[in-house]
Amino acid sequence: MEVERGLSRITEEFSPEANSRKSAFEKRIPKGEEREFALKKLLWSLGKRYEHCTLQNYTIYHELQRPIMQRLFDFVPEMPDLLSQSGGLLLFGHPGTGKDHVLAALLKLAVYGHGLSVEWFDGGSLFDLFHYAAKSEESDLKNLNDRLGKPQILAISDPQPPKGSLSDSQVRRIRDVIDRRYRAGLSTWITTNLDTRQHTESLLTTPLMQRLREGSRQFEFNWPPYRDRIKPVV
Repeated sequence: MEVERGLSRITEEFSPEANSRKSAFEKRIPKGEEREFALKKLLWSLGKRYEHCTLQNYTIYHELQRPIMQRLFDFVPEMPDLLSQSGGLLLFGHPGTGKDHVLAALLKLAVYGHGLSVEWFDGGSLFDLFHYAAKSEESDLKNLNDRLGKPQILAISDPQPPKGSLSDSQVRRIRDVIDRRYRAGLSTWITTNLDTRQHTESLLTTPLMQRLREGSRQFEFNWPPYRDRIKPVV
C-alpha cells in the first residue's frame, strides 16, 4: 500500500499536467512600471464599481463569512504555489453576497502582489464577444481564443444569463476555454450567483464543473445578501 501511494505521488509529480501547471506560473511581471501598467489595465476592465475593492474593506455582517474570509486571506500569500499545484477558483452562492468584490480584490493582489498576468470578463460580455467573433472573420475567433488562453489567471464573473439557461453553444464555448486552459496549466476563476453546488452543476453541466473543480478551491457564500444584513459583526 505504501509503495502504491509512493508511485501515485511520483506519477502526479511528473505528469504532463503537473509539469505544465508548474511552468505556467514561473513567469512573473517585473516590479515597477510593467506591474503598475498591468494593474491599471485590470482596474480599467473592472470599472469604477470594483476599483477600490480589497479583502480588508469587505464588510463582515454574518458569522458565516469569517471562516471563508480567513481561508481567502490564507490563500493570498501562497497563491502562485497553490495555483501551480491545482486548478481554478470557484466563488458561488446567493446574489449580493460580495463574490465579485472578493474576486476583484484577489485579482489585484495576483497582479500587484505576485506579478501574475490576469484578465477579467463579465460573463454576458464574453458570450457577446464569442457571438460576434463567430459571425465575422475566422481569424477573429482564433484571436479571441488566443487571448483567453494567454493570462495565467482568467476570471469570469457570473457566466449565467439573467434569465433562462446557457445555450448548447455557450456551454461548449466556455467548456472549451476551461479545458484548453486546464491542459496548459493555467487557472480559471469563476463567480456564479447560485445557491448550491448542485445548482451550479446543473447550470454549467456536470462534466464542465468536474473539470473546473478538479483541484480547484471553492468558496461558498451561503449567507444572506448584503441588503438583508442586520448589522455588522464585530
